[in-house]
Amino acid sequence: MPGGFTVLLTATEKETKKVYLSLEKAKDTLTETIWERPEYYGGFNPVGEYVLYSRNRDSDALENSNYVSMFKHLREAAEALGAPNSVYDWRASHWACGWVEYLMLKPDAPESLLIEAAEILNALSDYPVFDENHFSETEQSEANEIWRECYSVRERADYIRQNAYQFEFHGFADMRACLAGEYFAGYASELIA
Repeated sequence: MPGGFTVLLTATEKETKKVYLSLEKAKDTLTETIWERPEYYGGFNPVGEYVLYSRNRDSDALENSNYVSMFKHLREAAEALGAPNSVYDWRASHWACGWVEYLMLKPDAPESLLIEAAEILNALSDYPVFDENHFSETEQSEANEIWRECYSVRERADYIRQNAYQFEFHGFADMRACLAGEYFAGYASELIA
């Protein structure tokens, strides 16, 4: 499980590992995330449901990675419990950032799912990455796209010269492929920053 979270969910909703949060504490954590209709909003309105995470058109690699991996993790857990509709996402248009997507949890979800969601939120408040492998892959994918689409061959060569410490080529073919924009072989986090 990503992030080392402690609850393993089963179809019978019996936890096979120690749960660190009580249901009461989990609900206290989740209460802080309850959806309330914004004043000038007229779209889908899941009043009383929990907003676990959101992202928008301008979200960075970390926000996108957390959203995707959290949704997958919680959705699989909900399906294992026989409550697949407990976790869902939806998108609303937004005048400033194009759109916003919300990862939602229904308040009548199975208890162990409520606890799992609260544990995830608590863990993210201490360390902002839900799944490090997914985050690394997301960063690399964005860096590859930027490298290919936004840099000319000359600009790539200049970048490599100016940031030689980032690159360790494994031969001429590797360097040539990187210069051609096939992939970025430097530090993805520095290119996309």
